[in-house]
Amino acid sequence: MNKKDRLSYEKKLKLLNGMAMLIQSCVKEKELFDVLYWYLPSLYPETSGGIFLKNENDLKMEKVFSWGDSKCIEISCIPDTEFCPAVKRGRPVDTSKSDSEKLSENCTGRAYCVPLLDAVGVFGILKIESREINGSRHQRGLGFISAEFIALAISNLRLKNRLRKMTLIDPLTGLNNRRYLDDALKSEIEKVKRSGSNLGVIMIDLDHFKELNDSRGHDAGDKVLKEVSRTLKKGVRKSDVVCRFGGEEFIILICGGEYREFLNRTESLRESISSLSVVHRGDLIDFVTASFGVASLPEHGVDAESILKAADKALYTAKSSGRNKIVGASETGFM
Repeated sequence: MNKKDRLSYEKKLKLLNGMAMLIQSCVKEKELFDVLYWYLPSLYPETSGGIFLKNENDLKMEKVFSWGDSKCIEISCIPDTEFCPAVKRGRPVDTSKSDSEKLSENCTGRAYCVPLLDAVGVFGILKIESREINGSRHQRGLGFISAEFIALAISNLRLKNRLRKMTLIDPLTGLNNRRYLDDALKSEIEKVKRSGSNLGVIMIDLDHFKELNDSRGHDAGDKVLKEVSRTLKKGVRKSDVVCRFGGEEFIILICGGEYREFLNRTESLRESISSLSVVHRGDLIDFVTASFGVASLPEHGVDAESILKAADKALYTAKSSGRNKIVGASETGFM
């Protein structure tokens, strides 16, 4: 390596270190790709390429990022998980020297493909296309190091997101949990105060749930909880929030609307639950009902504590007056 090339290589190593520091600080994959947009063309001038990641559903590769005048922009150039040796072997591949291996028919003959690895295996590919890439040992070295940094950043981001999701999602029902509710309720209350709109809070409790568990077993109770959760999720808008509050209790936040509308929508949910026929191990459970307490902010409360208290009092009234009923906070004296 001559002096000019050495200085250029040292400069690229500094760029690579800067890129590594920035992508490790990203909190979203989009932010990470924004950083790569500025660094990769400088690290690999007169080249083009892309980053491909496995889709979690079908495990096929999808292009998530590209730079330069690259065929990687074309769908036909996406690495094939069945034939791509970089995916199969988990090692970098110089496609111009892979005649002995069966390549995907879409592979270009002048690319350097570096696998992105996590603890499980290959989850993506960094592909660099260049006429000189096959003859440049230092360029390939930079590609390998870049892939290591990119893989580490993406896998760390995904791990953090999975862990965060685990802390906010109820594992049995798949609904948001109480921890999520605390943050969502504060956020929605702030929106209501800024916009001058209303927030509906529906508190739900399944009737005679302890008797169901005692007579049919906890597996049957779990099945009912899952079916009710699906029914509640299906019966609200995407903008609404459905949470498992604990045990057999649920809370729904209706974002926008009027108190009377909240009551009407709650009636639809009550009818949907009471019409459920849950089959568990061949036995029919067809007596599922729930009681509901409905409150509206700011009409029945001005903060999280007061609005939950209003909805809870209305729910208690519904339970004590016969169950399978809806009681609004206005009927309990919260005005």
